[in-house]
Amino acid sequence: MRPLTSSPLTFGAFFFLCVLSPFSCRSQEDDTACLQEIKQSLDDPLGYLSNWVFESNAAGYMCKFYGVKCWEADQSRVFSLSLSNCSLSGEFPMGLSKCSSIRKLDLSLNRFHGVIPTNSCSMTPGLTSFKLSWNNFSGGISNNLTDCAQLEELDLQHNQLSGIIPWEIGLLPNLTSFDASYNNFAGQIPDTMTSRAAINQSAFPASSFIGNPGLCGAPLNNTCVGM
Repeated sequence: MRPLTSSPLTFGAFFFLCVLSPFSCRSQEDDTACLQEIKQSLDDPLGYLSNWVFESNAAGYMCKFYGVKCWEADQSRVFSLSLSNCSLSGEFPMGLSKCSSIRKLDLSLNRFHGVIPTNSCSMTPGLTSFKLSWNNFSGGISNNLTDCAQLEELDLQHNQLSGIIPWEIGLLPNLTSFDASYNNFAGQIPDTMTSRAAINQSAFPASSFIGNPGLCGAPLNNTCVGM
C-alpha cells in the first residue's frame, strides 16, 4: 500500500490560502501568544486567570479559559475577552496586538493604570466594543481611536483621563454608545458629538460628559468662555 502524501495541488491550495489570508495560517499561534503575554503582564491577586494554562495542543483548548470567548469552539481565535471586576492590575496589555481577530474587549472595574496606548486600535482594528471604565487610566485619548472603524461602544467613564476629547471620535459611523463621564477632560465638547445627523446617528447625551469640571458646551449647561 502506498503511503498517503499531500498532493502538489493540496499544498498549492494551502499555500494560496496563506497568501490570501495569512491570519488563517497563524491565528492559533498568534492568539495563544496574545493570551500568554496578557497573563504575564498582569497582577492577578484573586487568581481569575489561574486556568490560563498553556500546556495543550488540542484545538480550541484556550476557549475554556476564564473570560475568553472564541469564534468557534474548536478554533483558537479569540472573539471576545471579558475580564471585568477581577481586581486585575497593570498597564494596558500590549499582548492584545496578537489577538488580531478580537471584536469585544472588557477590562472594566479593575485597577489598570497608565496611559491608553495611542496605537490601541491599530492593534485591535476589528473592535466593536471597547470597555475600560472604572480603572485608573490617565493621560489623554488619541484620535487614533478612529482606527477602530467598526466601534459601536466606547466606555471610558470613571478614570483619570485628561486633555480634550478628539472630535474624530464623533465621526465613527457605528458608534452608538460613548461614555467619558467622571474623568478630567477639558475644553469644548466637539460638535461631532452633538450633531451626528450627517452619519445618521443620534447625539450623545449630557450623561456621557458629566463629572468633567473642565468640559463645556452642549449638551452640558455650562457655556464655554473665551473659546
